[in-house]
Amino acid sequence: MTYALPQPIALDMPPGDPAEVEDLVRDVAGAAFRLAGIGEVLAGRAGGTPGWLGDDATAAEAQLDRVTGIVREAGAAVLAATGRLSAHGELLRETRRQVRALREEQAEDFRLAQRQLLETADPQYAVMTGALSWAGTVAEVEAAEARRRRRHELLLEELADDVAATTRALAQASRPVGGAGRPGDGRRVLAHLAAALPGWGDPELAHRGLAAGRELATTSMTPEERMALAREVAAYAHLPAFASAFVRGLDVEGVGGLLHVVGEHPAGPLAGVLAAALGGAVPGTARTDRVRAVLEADHLPADDTWSADRRAAGMAAVLLAGAGSAAPRTATVAEWARQLLVHEQATGRPPGLPAGTPGRGPGEPHDAVEVAVAALAREATPTEAAVFLGGRRTWEMLLARHWADGGELLGALVGTAADDAGPDGDRAVRLGLQTIGAGLFAGDPSGWTVDRGTVAAVAPALGHAVAAHVAAAADALGTAASGADDDGTGQQVRGLGLVLLDGEARAAVQGALVDWSVTQVRDGGRSSPESPHPAIAVTSAFVAVREHGYRLDHALDGHELRERAEDREQFWKWTAGLVLELASHARATPLAVVAEVAGTYAPMLLDMDGTFDLGPDRAPRLDADDAAALARGVVPADLAARVHVVEAQARAAFERTARLLGGADAPVSPPKDYRGATFDLATDWLSDLAIGEARARGGVRGGGSSPDR
Repeated sequence: MTYALPQPIALDMPPGDPAEVEDLVRDVAGAAFRLAGIGEVLAGRAGGTPGWLGDDATAAEAQLDRVTGIVREAGAAVLAATGRLSAHGELLRETRRQVRALREEQAEDFRLAQRQLLETADPQYAVMTGALSWAGTVAEVEAAEARRRRRHELLLEELADDVAATTRALAQASRPVGGAGRPGDGRRVLAHLAAALPGWGDPELAHRGLAAGRELATTSMTPEERMALAREVAAYAHLPAFASAFVRGLDVEGVGGLLHVVGEHPAGPLAGVLAAALGGAVPGTARTDRVRAVLEADHLPADDTWSADRRAAGMAAVLLAGAGSAAPRTATVAEWARQLLVHEQATGRPPGLPAGTPGRGPGEPHDAVEVAVAALAREATPTEAAVFLGGRRTWEMLLARHWADGGELLGALVGTAADDAGPDGDRAVRLGLQTIGAGLFAGDPSGWTVDRGTVAAVAPALGHAVAAHVAAAADALGTAASGADDDGTGQQVRGLGLVLLDGEARAAVQGALVDWSVTQVRDGGRSSPESPHPAIAVTSAFVAVREHGYRLDHALDGHELRERAEDREQFWKWTAGLVLELASHARATPLAVVAEVAGTYAPMLLDMDGTFDLGPDRAPRLDADDAAALARGVVPADLAARVHVVEAQARAAFERTARLLGGADAPVSPPKDYRGATFDLATDWLSDLAIGEARARGGVRGGGSSPDR
């Protein structure tokens, strides 16, 4: 057992200097006084804005009203903050006084306890025997320390609560001018005041934007300087005055250079600044406008694929950074999407962010095209989406690629475009179907210009789009029923046939066509097989298109199987087949026999002989009777009762559509001919034996007559 007194607890003094707080209170109070004076002057102005007339006077008066309001709000807030700061200073002073008192009390208690210890004759003996005088002294010191610890903790807790309340009050005081009570408030205040006072803010922001753009366009800045400038302007980069001047200062070359930098360092603040500026910049109407030139420029140079890859990655980073409100304009995103698609088609690889990009998880998009399409699907209006999909080449590039998300983004974009009920929406849907119809045909898959998997993925969305534009679809089907191929009708309905392979798309289109058909009121007595009732023509052509789609799908399966079989055959011929062919000519007869037998039968056993198994076509088969059955349900009742008339018109429309679509024959696999292969092998052996015997006999006769004889 020890007889030493316990160590004194630490009684830390709270941080802060009351004198400095008092200085701050005087400064803030002075600011409140000045704001109050300015507010009184502005509120008491008379005569509005002398010397200003018309709209200028109205605008100037509005500016003065806004300034007056801001000054009054700021003055009241600063005055409230003054009182809060003053109260905090008093509490800080009192807390420090009480902590000093606790320290003095602690020192006095330990001094008295130490004197009692010295007055004890034998302290160690007192401790060992449990003398009451010594034990009581130690207990009193320990109890006093516990009380002091709790009182000290309560003092600091009270002060900490007051610090938090004061901090909130100061943050609240900065809100009239756009502050948030956080580092970087100067930039936020500038952005807020520039928006509230455009007469002052726009010129100031334009000046800063032009300077920042020109500075970033130079190549002499270090990465640290570039990032510091980006952080400085981030708060107001989206404001039109700054953004327009910023983009103008960068110019086309500067934006291209920044995209390259962002592609190499996508995690910095520069991507967000560029996204905000490209969204806030307002292009002019002149053809020579530099803002318009930047927004419409091609930033992916075809003659420098390495630089284009980096810029493409920069585009992806900018689009990702602008996923919120500060995003590039939709027209710019659409233009970038086209450029990225062209770059992908030219290089044969999808552009995107580098692997391991900081802040990008494994499930988040890295593909630049997918990022751009996602931005369009999220932000574009139906008309903007339809205009983007209003080009045949755009559809080809979109449908030719593999989508990591299974085509979900592309389907969403198609769905947005379908909401445009005007000609742009009609054109987008029509070109989508034409692209599919022209890109997939019964022939060599190397000539297909679209991917079957992508077509299948987008089919539900495209089916709903066709249903939303049923009048345009009915017009194409009606044209096909007449046997004409106007404006790519054949390609359009072939594409529709492949889209209808999807059950969801088929149900949507058929339901829309039935609803459309029952509204057709043409007199059935004036229709004929040559000029059928519109409902009969359209529904019969629809059935013929479905039938062609089933047969074409089976044929496409066969052509893909044949291509893969031929690839396997070529692989065999140039690998194991070539080795066995060379071995079959070896002098060692057993080796040659084994090699020749293996070379004959192994390709057939390993399915590397160019054969394939397509299997039967199990898809439904539709004919004119099915067309007539559907037509009877949509034509007027008087015409439906005349079964022979409906059947004649339906059959004629069905057959004309079928002739327009043409056949879709599936390839036939060559047979696995083990018997023929055995016969050929035996014939080769017999021939080799005969040749060998003939050579042997010739050798003997030749040996008897030599030049020496």
